[in-house]
Amino acid sequence: MSETGTEAAGGTAAAGEPSPGESEPERQAESDPGDETAPEPEPEAEPAPEPDPAPAPAPEPARYAPYSGSGGEWQTLVPSGAGWRKPVEAERVPGRRYRTTIRGPRGAVLLIDHSPLAAVGFGSEYGSKRELTHPWFGSTTEYRLGDGSVGYVLNASEGGPGFRVFASGADPAVARRVADELAYADL
Repeated sequence: MSETGTEAAGGTAAAGEPSPGESEPERQAESDPGDETAPEPEPEAEPAPEPDPAPAPAPEPARYAPYSGSGGEWQTLVPSGAGWRKPVEAERVPGRRYRTTIRGPRGAVLLIDHSPLAAVGFGSEYGSKRELTHPWFGSTTEYRLGDGSVGYVLNASEGGPGFRVFASGADPAVARRVADELAYADL
């Protein structure tokens, strides 16, 4: 048999070090014959990190500014400052449906749909709805969605004209304030 390790170099293994050909467990068994301590368990896998909570809704703005849409037919107050951008109006169906979009902080969006020739509905699945009084329209229907979004439908009569105010990622109080302030400018 050939010599290896420290013996080949002319020495012997130092105390506490395994001799060549001797494994660490064998050395421990020889030095601690009466110790029957159970081996340490292997560490458990780290639990998966908790998912980040949904971002908090954008706070209610510090102020509101007057806004008139659709050629001045109607007016309301819209969020202003504190990360809210200027309203952008688009004619979605010529002469029949208009949408005003206001983007806010942290991805918040506020939509005002106006239908000058017809009543509007909500058109989405919702978690709850309730009827509220409105200073100009008499009543409004509030729709709450499971993700914290909120919408309001306001119709001047069964045949319209009507409005839909919807907020996603914003404090529901923002949509409520915009809906409560809606009124026709010429009446």
